[in-house]
Amino acid sequence: MYFHRSLILRILQAARNSYRLIFIVQANITPTCYNPDMKRAVIFDFDGTIVDSLHAVIKVFEDMTKTRYHLKPEEIEELQHKDLLQIALELNIPKWKIPWLIIKGRRMFRAHMRSVKVHTGIPEVLRALAEKEVLLFVLSSNSKSNVQKYLSWNGLDTYFKNVYGNAGVLGKARKLHTLFKNEGVQAEGSWYVGDETRDIVGAHAVGMKIVAVSWGYNSRRALADKSPDALVDTPTELLRTLTK
Repeated sequence: MYFHRSLILRILQAARNSYRLIFIVQANITPTCYNPDMKRAVIFDFDGTIVDSLHAVIKVFEDMTKTRYHLKPEEIEELQHKDLLQIALELNIPKWKIPWLIIKGRRMFRAHMRSVKVHTGIPEVLRALAEKEVLLFVLSSNSKSNVQKYLSWNGLDTYFKNVYGNAGVLGKARKLHTLFKNEGVQAEGSWYVGDETRDIVGAHAVGMKIVAVSWGYNSRRALADKSPDALVDTPTELLRTLTK
């Protein structure tokens, strides 16, 4: 009995070590390795980056929680210094409940989409990039249908080759890898454009550069703390960064 148990333990240990080796090898085979046949792109976040949806998201939260308490401007500003988990704790939302709230929130967001405005200057940035034949995508935590519908309403859909929705609540690295594989996009030389600290973490995790924009959800201070490759305050600065 002891012999068989010892043998089984050794087999399991060997299998585990082999799995670790495979994982390490696979982890190093990423789209960051230079391939001249792969394309380079600019990938945009949606909420907060292209559109000013902060207040709509807050309204969705208030509708979902049926709270009678409305966040004050100074409280909203303070939340913008924090990441999603910190905000959840601040609002007494259990971590396990966040994915459920996001899924429900995506559905409810549709009712507020007409009140959401495109950030001033963003259409001009998209037009200028398209004229330079830059490959453009959207990758968002919002649903693909919400994003596509909104872009179509506002005449922005033709600028983007594709839209990827339902990206991870706590990170976008996996969805970025999917985009790279499906579209033949090279991480090296491509840019992600986002407004949250998790955008910075996700882009760097897959070997991309990221331009963080200060007009979205997270504050300039919170973004700077995560060391983005560029941090801009206006669409004009964004275009200059993406085209230099």
